[in-house]
Amino acid sequence: MRSATAPCSKLPDVGTTIFTVIGQIAAEHEALNLSQGTPNFAPDPALVESVALATRGGHNQYAPMAGVASLRNTLAEKMGHLYRTHKILGKGIAFDLRKGDDALKAKLNAAIGKLKTDGTVKSLGQKYFGNTDISAE
Repeated sequence: MRSATAPCSKLPDVGTTIFTVIGQIAAEHEALNLSQGTPNFAPDPALVESVALATRGGHNQYAPMAGVASLRNTLAEKMGHLYRTHKILGKGIAFDLRKGDDALKAKLNAAIGKLKTDGTVKSLGQKYFGNTDISAE
């Protein structure tokens, strides 16, 4: 049985999240919400065991930071056939920026340029990726 008082939020200043929005839309459409934390009933034990087994095997909703190597290689091969280029996907440094934020983009590019020039990027690449040159354009 749940307590009459709600627990204090660990993130009180976050505001409306995508999970709140999804929950509201599901309620408006009388739909079953299968996002994180819902539905609020016990799932079939076989499903729980299957999910646990898959998670222990390394399968989850998160791709590796640089993406799945076999997928990157397959896409690079496909691009080679379609566009006659063999550029390897996944090299370089990337940031998500707000569209049109040219000032921030310029600052990031300048900072990355300095790290390339002073050898920091090359040093980090050697330290964490061996012979892979991560300083390529």
